[in-house]
Amino acid sequence: MTIGPGRTLLPDPVRSGRAGEGSLMGEMRNLGCALAACVAAAVGIGVYGPWWKDEPKPLMGELPERLDTQTMAVVVGDPSARTTVTVFEDPRCVMTREFETSGSGAHLVELARQRKISVEYRFATFIDGKQGGSGSKRAVAALGAALDAGKFTELHGLLYTNQPSTEAVDGFTDDKLLSIASKIPGLRGTTFDQAVRKAGDNDFVTEADEAHARAGSPATPTILVNGQPLPVAMADAIYDKDDFAGIMRSYVG
Repeated sequence: MTIGPGRTLLPDPVRSGRAGEGSLMGEMRNLGCALAACVAAAVGIGVYGPWWKDEPKPLMGELPERLDTQTMAVVVGDPSARTTVTVFEDPRCVMTREFETSGSGAHLVELARQRKISVEYRFATFIDGKQGGSGSKRAVAALGAALDAGKFTELHGLLYTNQPSTEAVDGFTDDKLLSIASKIPGLRGTTFDQAVRKAGDNDFVTEADEAHARAGSPATPTILVNGQPLPVAMADAIYDKDDFAGIMRSYVG
């Protein structure tokens, strides 16, 4: 995978021994994700309190962004931070959207900006297989290309506020993703556009899925802190920005 100027590859895993961790929480969230998709289809649930709205938040792209080639995690923030938060995501997952747009996802980015944590984003595309289509693959390909361009954090934030209302809708088309990317200055170009249009033959997508399988195929979103899953009792708290901020204070003060 090509990494653009100024990007850094991490040849060794930042954390080890993660495969299979958080499986119970993952199973619970997998069920939640499926149920949420059904509810959304029935009553038309939209995005919960989007924090990105229609434009990328200023200064997001100034956070360090790099790829851990062992886990295929996109690592955002200071690599020397004492706390690492890992987030497993599928771009089509409605529960991941709720986590990211409720304010909890923004809180992680803010903690990374304060150099209190680094955030590992690990992606999967299993919803394509369950629901049909290739929107997850296209979205992950777009995120990989945005990392090459040093624009990952900006695109990641916009992606979930533009996610279709249900997983059954394969809404991340080429044109949709390119339209979203057009809101980020300096992202669109031949390399980025080709990565999106050729997502079916994209090394980042393939290797991200393989790494997800090696990790035990956790459901999305699954959250680990320093390689350990949050207690099951906290499963719902990640969808409330204030509750989640309280959880994070217990780790980073």
